[in-house]
Amino acid sequence: MPRLSSLSFTLPIVLVAALAPAVLTATPALAEVTFTSTAVNSGSGLCAEVPGGASTSALQLAQATCASGAARQSFTFVPVAGVANTYNIRTLTSGSCVDIFGASTADNATVIQYACHSNNNQRFRLQAVTVAGQTNTFNVVAVHSSKCIAPAADNRLVQLPCTTATARVWRLPSYTPGPLRGPSTTR
Repeated sequence: MPRLSSLSFTLPIVLVAALAPAVLTATPALAEVTFTSTAVNSGSGLCAEVPGGASTSALQLAQATCASGAARQSFTFVPVAGVANTYNIRTLTSGSCVDIFGASTADNATVIQYACHSNNNQRFRLQAVTVAGQTNTFNVVAVHSSKCIAPAADNRLVQLPCTTATARVWRLPSYTPGPLRGPSTTR
């Protein structure tokens, strides 16, 4: 029976040991950044807003004619640590957070401003949607329900099943790109 040299056993072990750090080294992920923007509905061209800029708790948000520089129509998107493309959205007028009332998962549940907390009904995922002639367009998806923020017939904001219909897509002009992971939906 032929005798195997110790080199035939040692060489594979040395190669594995030498290559392991290269294989196991992870590429650092780019982190999403906080940004402040208006949210313009791609279908209507109207802006999401806190009606009258009021600081009233549980006030339902609406869409209205865009007013340049209006604080009532500006929102700060704060990344949720460790969760890709997911944000708490703060109102600029009161510092409250955008919230799905009562953590409802029902269609037409109201979108309100409410004191910030860490529950998923105040977390929103930006799902990229391609709209011809527009940039920075997204479905704004409530994490707890997987439904999208959309205007109702009376221009008040509610949650509805997500589609790529422009009425359910929002343009965020001041969006600061991070590493959007996941598929983009084309409209």
